[in-house]
Amino acid sequence: SYATQWYKTCLFLKQNNIKATFFVSYIHTLSHKEIKNLQKIDSLGFEIGCHGWNHINSVDYLKNHSLNEYYEAEILPAISFMEDINLKPDAFAYPGGVHNDTLDQFLLQYFDILRGVTLEQVRALTKNVEEIDEIFIKRKKQNVVDGLGIDVQYQISEEMLNGALNRASEEKEILVLYAHCPVDSNAQHYQINKSYLENLILKCKELDLKSYLISEI
Repeated sequence: SYATQWYKTCLFLKQNNIKATFFVSYIHTLSHKEIKNLQKIDSLGFEIGCHGWNHINSVDYLKNHSLNEYYEAEILPAISFMEDINLKPDAFAYPGGVHNDTLDQFLLQYFDILRGVTLEQVRALTKNVEEIDEIFIKRKKQNVVDGLGIDVQYQISEEMLNGALNRASEEKEILVLYAHCPVDSNAQHYQINKSYLENLILKCKELDLKSYLISEI
């Protein structure tokens, strides 16, 4: 679990007036302290979203199961557990980022907004980041969005990211970004260096970009 690192990061984000949503999976495996950290994150004004009960790839799962079986295995237990600890999720992030219209329509019965991942990151990146239209939102109140991962393995340089932030500023769009676990240095797979995050925040301030919880989009 990243709950402890998330809580430390939240204090830093709060100091810089940055909003963020934290999507949690395997919540039933977390320690009492980790649950408390999630509740503290929520109480600071951040958002806790659902990332599934066992982080099942929904598209793969539905090859051999019904939507109802998927709901019973992956969605219902997660929502119930989160509600029991006063963390009712309004948002859901697809494990692996893959989704389709059938899943979207089904899950919007239970969540206000769903987040997938741009298909550009499922394969080798061929576009400039500022050309990936689906990670930019033209208007508020959209209920299915795709994000760009900025963990180290995605190799999104600060220069590439700055290009995307410049587009968001110029076009008055919302750029959807996600990462898994901020660390002080030497980030590995599914991690992001704190210095990278600091530079991202500096660039947002320079461009006077506002941040949002995902349920505010």
